[in-house]
Amino acid sequence: MSRIPDYCPPGFTQYTVVRGDTIFLIARRLRIDTGLIIANNPHISNPLLIFPGDILCVPITIALPCCTVLRALTPTGNATEIGVVLAQQLPNGEQAVSFLATGLPNPSKFGNFDAYEGFISFPGIGSFSFVLVSTPEMLPTWSRTITLAGSILFSGANIQIRTTNTTTYLLPTVVLQGNLCTNVK
Repeated sequence: MSRIPDYCPPGFTQYTVVRGDTIFLIARRLRIDTGLIIANNPHISNPLLIFPGDILCVPITIALPCCTVLRALTPTGNATEIGVVLAQQLPNGEQAVSFLATGLPNPSKFGNFDAYEGFISFPGIGSFSFVLVSTPEMLPTWSRTITLAGSILFSGANIQIRTTNTTTYLLPTVVLQGNLCTNVK
């Protein structure tokens, strides 16, 4: 008797287990983290015991490198307000995500904020953020690259550049937004 999930979260698709499959082998074949499969298949009580016919929710993988344009959520009047995210696979198996935004107003325009942060949200899994670094060019640029252990990036992750207060951690205002690389493998 196969086990079937009620639904798969956004950015995931169904995979039917075949003879010889293990969570580890499926993850390796799809180049994704085993934890992503385990976390998104609560209908499988023991991930070491999967059987042919079981249906698993697996992330829709993306072709790396890829680039996503981030658009203004609420335009501030700056015609140059735009951001990009570059996601790439590194030779050591890690992944890197680079954020770059230009034409943004001083973060204080949105309230008691002193910086911008990059934010990535994985549906059904969690999120993380990090403060972007400002450069003093005529057209100010906010940027930063982070490295992620393993292969955790998948289609459907929400990407934002938003305000932050590095002292008080006020609730942020989303300024630019997009979805990570919709070009799937």
